Amino acid sequence: MANRALQQIAVRLGVSPPQVALAWLLRQDSVIAIPQATRQEHVRENYGALGFQLTPTHLMDLEQAFPARRMGDT
Repeated sequence: MANRALQQIAVRLGVSPPQVALAWLLRQDSVIAIPQATRQEHVRENYGALGFQLTPTHLMDLEQAFPARRMGDT
């Protein structure tokens, strides 16, 4: 959650970095996101990840900050 791109996008959207991360993961094919939900605050925060749209610029910034790994990559 300390990644600069993640934090900047969160500030621009007025949401938390975990919400940005979860929203981005939910858009990925072949990815199953299992977010932490041990407290009611976690459940509400997780649900909030569905309440905003990541723009193409946001997606590009996230893809640069977190390049996709392919099978066989180290």
